[in-house]
Amino acid sequence: MLRKSLIFLVIWAVAVTASVPFYASARDRVPPPALTNWWQTKLPQLPGSTALAPAAISHQQSLAQYRGKPLVIHFWAPWCPHCIKEIETLSALYNEYARTGIQFIGVAVDSASHVEQFTQKVKVPYPLYIAGFGGIELARGFGNAQGGLPFTVILNKAGEIHYTALGRRSAAEFRQQLNNL
Repeated sequence: MLRKSLIFLVIWAVAVTASVPFYASARDRVPPPALTNWWQTKLPQLPGSTALAPAAISHQQSLAQYRGKPLVIHFWAPWCPHCIKEIETLSALYNEYARTGIQFIGVAVDSASHVEQFTQKVKVPYPLYIAGFGGIELARGFGNAQGGLPFTVILNKAGEIHYTALGRRSAAEFRQQLNNL
């Protein structure tokens, strides 16, 4: 048992160490021009409330409702520990910036059933959309060339990319970007 635990720990340490250059190289890249039709995207939406009933997934919703508003889009997955930590950060920022008109949404890169299970344990105050594994392609359209998670995009009122971040970021870094919108 101890040997299996030690092997697991070594494999985990190697994986974490190997991912550092990946996130470091993607950290400060200049974002590409904004998608011109992101608002036409339709995704199944979990209700925006934090209390989810079984099979609470609603019909597909267009992201057009966010057009003309500053928007934070967080691409994440329930199996991604950095994503989960960043959800905590973004949930606090959502509450902090609610009165400013900045919108927040999460785009889950996983199945609806896994996201539902996750949200029964972790309360997320902003709307969540289910993109499945095709969500990586949507994230790539916003400049996530590596396809990694978490990936966060901040769009200004005109729908242009103001900021992108691959990997977990601090509340202070997000706050700086949100204050400069």
